[in-house]
Amino acid sequence: MGDVVQVSLRTKDKREAKARYVPAHAELIASWEAIRRGPARLTYRQVVALAGDAYRAFAESLEDDPGAPAIWAKVLEDNARAAGGGLSLKIGTEAQIADSLDQRFGPIADAMIRNRNLDLDAETRHAVIVETSKAMTEVAQKLQRNAQGDFRPDPSADRFPTFTAVVKPDAVPMVTFTDLFAKWRDRKALAPSTIRRWEPTVTKHLPAFLEHHDASAVKKADLIRWRDHLLNRPGFTGGHLV
Repeated sequence: MGDVVQVSLRTKDKREAKARYVPAHAELIASWEAIRRGPARLTYRQVVALAGDAYRAFAESLEDDPGAPAIWAKVLEDNARAAGGGLSLKIGTEAQIADSLDQRFGPIADAMIRNRNLDLDAETRHAVIVETSKAMTEVAQKLQRNAQGDFRPDPSADRFPTFTAVVKPDAVPMVTFTDLFAKWRDRKALAPSTIRRWEPTVTKHLPAFLEHHDASAVKKADLIRWRDHLLNRPGFTGGHLV
């Protein structure tokens, strides 16, 4: 990936380009943020909500002119074949079904995931595909009824919740013992002799004893153990290890 991202706004009109730039830029920033956060795991409610996005996209765009009933009969037939693993040559029932569902419904699920600027782990993505397969069968049944002249309220539409992102606070950056010592050194303007005496103890020996470098994770009990360890160690001379 290069240093520049280019996206066409699909217009040569400057005024229209300015209007389109704002949402396009916001979408790009949201996509980068999703990448920065890394793959996410959704709740089951959120997974079903994403499938609902797909359901509504098809239902709302096609219900006025759904075409012939035979079209949706064929869609339902193909959906059933995919759900049974019929599109995959993989060995093993579970792997075959998963691959088959991915082939037929994966692109739709991925489109819904992208629309929400999400980056999902593999397990959550598979769950979205499974729920999308159910939603696509339900919407095909609904559109088949529409094609037959039945436009009564759709009972399936209400089962999908609205997608709500779980907003997690940004992770607090880890403060290492080296960071902590550097702040203490600079704030107190420590003498070189004090730095030589304490820096190895704080930045090297303490994290080695605790088996981590996160100063913010240290508890009072950890420091008591560290104190006792030092007092019982022959090489300790009241401030540094020799």
